[in-house]
Amino acid sequence: MEGTGKPEYGKCVEISTNSSIKEMVKPGVLAIAAPVAGFLRGLVLDLSVSPTFILVTIIVNGAAMVVWRAAYAAFEARRV
Repeated sequence: MEGTGKPEYGKCVEISTNSSIKEMVKPGVLAIAAPVAGFLRGLVLDLSVSPTFILVTIIVNGAAMVVWRAAYAAFEARRV
């Protein structure tokens, strides 16, 4: 350690580069996984909530059609 040796710059760069790559694995995985997870969450919610709204719409419209038919039949019965 007299300071007379030649510095190994390549080895310093290699150590820094390997350490940086190891530290960037988690943020890289997060950058890829977050949009995929968001897409899957949206897909699951869409597939679970949309049929519920469709079912409610069908039930409400079905009930409205029954009421409409009963009212129309009553109207026709009075008219004749």
